[in-house]
Order: sequence, then structure tokens, then C-alpha cells
Amino acid sequence: TYGDWSSDVCSSDLEAIMSEDDVPDDMKEFIALNAELAKKWPVISEASEHNPDAEQWRDVNFPGIAQQLDQLRATVVLVQFGQMESLAGAEKLPEFVSAFEKLLAQIERGSRRIVLVSPMPFENPKRAPLPDLTRHNADAKRYAEAVREIAARRGLHFVDVFTPLAARAKDAPTLTDDGLHLNERGHEIVADEIAQIGRAHV
Repeated sequence: TYGDWSSDVCSSDLEAIMSEDDVPDDMKEFIALNAELAKKWPVISEASEHNPDAEQWRDVNFPGIAQQLDQLRATVVLVQFGQMESLAGAEKLPEFVSAFEKLLAQIERGSRRIVLVSPMPFENPKRAPLPDLTRHNADAKRYAEAVREIAARRGLHFVDVFTPLAARAKDAPTLTDDGLHLNERGHEIVADEIAQIGRAHV
């Protein structure tokens, strides 16, 4: 849980670690999720030596994404972002688009075929204490449309998985266990959707 850690951490940590009473209203739904996951995650009770690499940009110790794709000799790249980002709301959509465009500029180097996959809708896990994130689906749809527009603007292939998944019957088997992370069935169905829609374009 969030716990009473505010008095024991330095000021730079306060944005990430806070008392449960200090959690903003728009994030309170995650308190229950945090409590549920805390039962599964290991308890860290001992300090470990500071890793200086943690303060460096990833590209200092790892090749950039374009170089990694070159090393893999990737010819087709599926790129999917937007679901988790949509939790920030529609007002953050311009920032998402800007960041996504910068990422794509790196990936587009070379002769790779790039397929943008829309974000997926959230599901209601229907399992306490996990929150129902489906109230964010209106924003997730906006992010999906933004990805569609980016694909059109940059001449990239686009696969819309949001629409068919959002149209699934409410009594259909769930594709996630927590409302956002795909379970085994979810991976199979989403992969099939991508294959069916993308087969005609790639």
C-alpha cells in the first residue's frame, strides 16, 4: 500500500511515494489495485547498493531503438501505444502525439514497414478491489483516433483493434485479468484481430 512513508523519504521521491491520504482524487482508484498487487509482489526490506547507471539515459548503456531494430534486421515493426497514456485524459493528447511522432521518426529510419496498432479499450475486471477503468474508454478511443491520424499523416499502415474489441458482447469471456493486461485468451484474440486486419495491408 502507499503507507506512511512521506516522513522517511527525500523530497525527490515525494511525487512517487505518498501517504494514502495525499493521493489525488483522480488516482484514488489505483489504491485498491496497489493493495491487490502488493499481496503478490515481494517485500523489499533491505537496502541495496545504489546503481549509478539508474541515473543515466538508457541510450548511454543501451543502443537506441533504431540501432536495436537494425541489429535484429527487423523488416516489419508493429507499434502500439496509447492505452495507458489515455489515463492522463484528453488534455494530454497533444503531448502524446508529439512524443509518439518523435519515436516514430527514429523507427522509420531504413526501409522497415511500420504498422501502428491502436490502443485497446479497458475492461471491467469485475473483481474487487480492482478498479473499473472502462470509464476511461472515451479517452482511449480519442487516443486510438489520434494514432489513426498519425498513421495517415505519415503514410503508415494502421490496425484498429479498439473498434472490434469495444464491440464485443458484455458477456463475452474477458481478455484481461485486471482490466488492462491481456491474459492468454486476450493475447490469442488480439493477435488474431491484428492478423486479420493487417493481412490486407502488409
